[in-house]
Amino acid sequence: MLYDIHDSSDASNTPSLWGFTNTNLNGHENAITQNSPVNNVDFNNTIIGAASMLLLKFKVFYDFKAHFSWMTRSEGFSGMVFRFTDY
Repeated sequence: MLYDIHDSSDASNTPSLWGFTNTNLNGHENAITQNSPVNNVDFNNTIIGAASMLLLKFKVFYDFKAHFSWMTRSEGFSGMVFRFTDY
C-alpha cells in the first residue's frame, strides 16, 4: 500500500475512511477523499488535535511544482500539512 492512515486515539467517529477516485468532482480529477465524520474536538467544539491523517510513503520527489484544490462538503474543520526534507 502506498499510504498509511493514522486516526488519533482521542478522535471520535473512527475509523476514518480514505480513498482515491478519478471521478470528476466539480471539474477536478484524481482526488484523495476522506468520507467519514471523524473529529477531535472537546465539549466546547474546540479543536484539541488532529483527527485523521493519510501519510504517503515510499515516495521521493525532486524539484517539482504541486497544485492543489481544496473542497469540503460539510461544516467543520479541515487542513493540509506538508513536510519536506532538503537533501
